[in-house]
Amino acid sequence: MSYYLVIFQGGGALGSAAFGALAQGAGLTGALLAAAVGLAFVALVGVWLPFSAISPRELLPAGDWPDPQLAATETTHGPVLVTLEYRPRPGREQDLVEALHAGRYARRRTGAISWRVWRDAADPGHVLEQFVVDSWAEHLRQHERVSRRDRNASTRSTP
Repeated sequence: MSYYLVIFQGGGALGSAAFGALAQGAGLTGALLAAAVGLAFVALVGVWLPFSAISPRELLPAGDWPDPQLAATETTHGPVLVTLEYRPRPGREQDLVEALHAGRYARRRTGAISWRVWRDAADPGHVLEQFVVDSWAEHLRQHERVSRRDRNASTRSTP
């Protein structure tokens, strides 16, 4: 969310500066005409490249993440590092890493603060995915946020 706000505010500042420069050079009428042409262009691009529809069924919670195995019962404080270990088929390690990179946005969308994927230098067949969430309770809520679409995408792309 913070990246979105920074990009949005930066775009607004840069756009205002560009519009001001255009208004000084071409006059207010020319600047407003350029803005109108830009808006019409964006509307046409929107007609040519519409968003793909997502069925409401795909956005339902998948509900099939396994319950985690815990050593301690009191785990409600502080950030939590979640580590998933993968053992892809021999020769498919890079495919798995690419599939995990494609799914990182789903992890971030469902509550991860940071996300990384690691390949073990000593054992190339060992791949780790790690992400941090605010608390253990937040990670349990993350289990409920995984949609069927996320699950289908991960099973399709995981070698």
